[in-house]
Amino acid sequence: MLEGVNCNLCGSDHYEVLYKKPKPLQDEDILQDYLITQANIVFPERIVKCLKCGLIYVNPRRAKAEILDKYNNMVDDDYTKEEVGRRATARRILKRLKRHKRGQARLLEIGCGAGFLLDEAKKQGWDVYGVEPSKWAADYAKNKFGVKVVNGTLLDVNFSSGYFDAVVLSDTIEHIVDPKGILVQIRPLLNPQGVIYISTPNIESLVSRVLKARWWGFNQFHLYYFTKDTLRQMLDASGFDVVRWGSFCRTFTLGYWLRKLEGHDRRLFNFFNFFFRGRLLRNMLFSLNIGDQMEVLAKRQRKIIYLSELEGREDIKERGVKMKVFVVLPAYNAASTLRETIKDIPKDIVDKVILVDDASTDNTVE
Repeated sequence: MLEGVNCNLCGSDHYEVLYKKPKPLQDEDILQDYLITQANIVFPERIVKCLKCGLIYVNPRRAKAEILDKYNNMVDDDYTKEEVGRRATARRILKRLKRHKRGQARLLEIGCGAGFLLDEAKKQGWDVYGVEPSKWAADYAKNKFGVKVVNGTLLDVNFSSGYFDAVVLSDTIEHIVDPKGILVQIRPLLNPQGVIYISTPNIESLVSRVLKARWWGFNQFHLYYFTKDTLRQMLDASGFDVVRWGSFCRTFTLGYWLRKLEGHDRRLFNFFNFFFRGRLLRNMLFSLNIGDQMEVLAKRQRKIIYLSELEGREDIKERGVKMKVFVVLPAYNAASTLRETIKDIPKDIVDKVILVDDASTDNTVE
């Protein structure tokens, strides 16, 4: 079943069409089975761009229940054949998070697949947790590596506030039906110094602009296509500040890269396949970064609207401490702005406001 959707970032229903299939899908058409490693990817029904905020997304799209069912039933044995390369990619991600690891820090990966990143993180001393919609992948991670993985979505688990030092969404956010909602849900799960790591295709990259509708970033199961600007907007709207941008590098065997290329451009595949026909060559690992996948590290914003999160802090509850929230306002000649500032302070979560006057010459104190 197809359903129309508004922009997930700003809520607008005004958009322009960027790409669409020559023959639109009908409600009775069957959604293909999902495989992470599948080369011949079906193009989305229609891709639009919000005229208000610029977010690019699929509209109309399949019903949430149908999409989740495909993820839950996904079995992809070829995914595990690239374990060595996927582990190399995972170690690069963990290197970005290294400075944020303090003691036995906790890490949550959403969309953790077969658990290669979680296992690499566990080896580095992280206390790891995962959420994965595919039952096959979740069972593989639990049984093979002994990591804590829940089969489902983030809505199916109940973690304490401030529980994690890092949350990872690698090749995940573009698949999520409500990415803004997930980011809002993740924020209180991070401790005040915690970070979120995201990698996702970059639709404004040079490769995407050159290839247009032939870009391999397009996928029937990708519901959103981010630019740096729209991803920054979504993080900001969800309570995050960007710490660092980067370009994402992947590592796979040469044979895997060739299979992917075959599904997108037969002529290029034939050209490279002629030179790399030997099994030894095809099993060689090859790292590639062509700039069409971005990665971002972000931290929790510290704004007055998030003061209420202190009420859920488990470390405070365990000590039996009743917290009070004081707001301190340093002021110098602030008479013209003070009244509006005070009005913006949420009185339901603030116990007292203290004005510290720096010898103002106007009537700030009065």
